[in-house]
Amino acid sequence: IGHRLYPLVVVLFGTGLRLGEALALEWGDVGEDGTIRVRSTLTAVGNRTRVGPPKSRLGTRTVTLPEFVRDALGAVRKPTGLVFPNADDTGHITRTNFRRFWGPLLVRAGVPIRKPHTARHSHASRLLSDGADPAEVARRLGDRVDTVMRSYAHWMPGSGRDTASRLDRIYGSRGPPGTVGQ
Repeated sequence: IGHRLYPLVVVLFGTGLRLGEALALEWGDVGEDGTIRVRSTLTAVGNRTRVGPPKSRLGTRTVTLPEFVRDALGAVRKPTGLVFPNADDTGHITRTNFRRFWGPLLVRAGVPIRKPHTARHSHASRLLSDGADPAEVARRLGDRVDTVMRSYAHWMPGSGRDTASRLDRIYGSRGPPGTVGQ
């Protein structure tokens, strides 16, 4: 896409990280083994930003990167420092400054404009609709399984008929032993 923040957009869609988690990443968090270790987040406190721990205990995690994210990060790789520094490479990008770039970046990428957090929702819903294990999706997001199911279960494949057919395959058309059909 040709914009210095395009790899950040790729990371958001390809990992499900929260914006603050991605903005806090340092190159030491990006493993040679194709993972990102989430250990901090950038938060706004008044007119200042601060780096602190992730939102919850589950937020500290290691996320395996798909190849397209590894490629995007490889194109901007540096030995040390922030993965996504501000324009003059002296500190963090603020959420406000990032939002100025977000819309134009999505337009250039051919993606409908949504809030940055939508990338996280897209990540989870696309994985679940493709049949990914909800527990693994929850782990990637740093959320509990029940939170993921409450938020995204409607994206999971299947229908009532599919579930009924599964039960017929499990128990047979007569049902489990000891039921009316037996």
